[in-house]
Amino acid sequence: MSALVDHVDELYRSVVTDPEAWTDSEAFSRWLEDVVAAFETISREEARALRRALRTARRLQAFWAAVPASDESWEAKVDRALGAAAWRPTLELARLALEADPDPERFAEFAARFRLVHHRPVDLDFDAWTAGRHR
Repeated sequence: MSALVDHVDELYRSVVTDPEAWTDSEAFSRWLEDVVAAFETISREEARALRRALRTARRLQAFWAAVPASDESWEAKVDRALGAAAWRPTLELARLALEADPDPERFAEFAARFRLVHHRPVDLDFDAWTAGRHR
């Protein structure tokens, strides 16, 4: 799995399960600074996806700060608040990780995110995807 996707998932989980901890806008800035500091390099495309994820997290936090807490999983809370749109930045990060370092595990993560965003499976497997890259 992509480490950047893991960081965004953790951000989403945190803002939907404890929105009060994220009322200070500096908390979001610190999160982004910490993520950037944890990586040697972040591409322009990855930075763009991280900024989109951050905007999404702010919207998630605002939603869950305004509604009563629920026993739903954090993923269900993300879906309830924003639906497929919330997962688009993670799909982009998964795609970038797959393209940078193709392997079956990264493809599986990309395929899972693709399903969340598009509500249908990816129409090829890792071998077909790899073969298509070498044409």
